[in-house]
Amino acid sequence: MKQVLNDADNSCKAALEPIEAEMTSLNKRHDELHKAQEGKKADEIPQAEKDELSDVEKKLADEILNLHFENTIVISDKKQELMEENENVKR
Repeated sequence: MKQVLNDADNSCKAALEPIEAEMTSLNKRHDELHKAQEGKKADEIPQAEKDELSDVEKKLADEILNLHFENTIVISDKKQELMEENENVKR
């Protein structure tokens, strides 16, 4: 049982590392854009910066969904594996 949980943890980490790396990068850019816009009126912010901020926010939302999706898949796979292992032990 402990081995299966360890395997699940390792599988989750492997599946989530690229998503977390992308989120870190996007969060950094999001913070940079917000900082650049501090103290400015809306009409003083270049449209390209507004568009980029909007794009970064959409990508962050997508990455959050990806993170949730990957977690769900890994957990579901490990749950199935545990159920099959439990059935084999019963036999």
